[in-house]
Amino acid sequence: MNEALAILGPFLAGLVFFFWGLDRIRSSVRGLAGPPARRRAGTLTGGNLRAAAFGLLLGILTQSVMGSAFIVASFVTVGVLTMRRALLVTSWVNPGTALLPFLAAIDLNLVTLWLIGVAGLALRNRRVGDRSAIAGTLFGVGLLLFGIMELKLAGRPIADASWFPAVAGLLAAPLPVAFAIGALLRLGIQSTGGIVVIVIVIAGHGMLDMDHAMMVVAGTGIGTASTILLLGRGLRGEALRVGVWQAILSATAASLMGGWILLGAAGAVPSPAAAFASAG
Repeated sequence: MNEALAILGPFLAGLVFFFWGLDRIRSSVRGLAGPPARRRAGTLTGGNLRAAAFGLLLGILTQSVMGSAFIVASFVTVGVLTMRRALLVTSWVNPGTALLPFLAAIDLNLVTLWLIGVAGLALRNRRVGDRSAIAGTLFGVGLLLFGIMELKLAGRPIADASWFPAVAGLLAAPLPVAFAIGALLRLGIQSTGGIVVIVIVIAGHGMLDMDHAMMVVAGTGIGTASTILLLGRGLRGEALRVGVWQAILSATAASLMGGWILLGAAGAVPSPAAAFASAG
């Protein structure tokens, strides 16, 4: 019991810092989304290449497919974006949100502490003024990365815990079950990035093999699509089309990746893990 509590405490603290950071980023980005920012968004999406770059940037900043979809829908509603440009922006949000798993896989301890220190002090300076949204975004990034650091540290003793074999056995469920778990987790934890970080930590300490880890992550796409459709019931017209388009993208990507993992596990095609390893 004491062993489990010693691991669970730091793990929960890491999750809190992670989600606080994510919330701070989102709230600060909303502070940048006033009328002037909307006008700039119209300029930044004036061509196909610009629209794609804007979608990529939006995904990096928000780390939320669902949040980005609703931001783009609001731009369409006020006439900043045409439907064609909005669908292109939304399509490129997904690669932007993929930045977070890479951050979780590398050592950014020193950068994290500097971000928290400098951005935190800037927020306490009244002269920051209009730039507080930028400082808030950077502070949120620092908190998010600090949470990842704590999750990694909390995960180190897991493999040596006496209860590890039992938990590992539960996680080794059939692959379709792992896919469903990913979808349900996404409905409960409103952050695909958060789920990915947790899966990276657990897999990094031997509790999940690569196929199961990727299947859980793939399943989150179904959860994302379901959440967008549920929360987007109040949308109308072109804004609704943006939400549905993002839901289709998420569900399609999840289904394709899930199918690839299943076929790879059956030996019908090279598995994603093998393909990624050979590409690297």
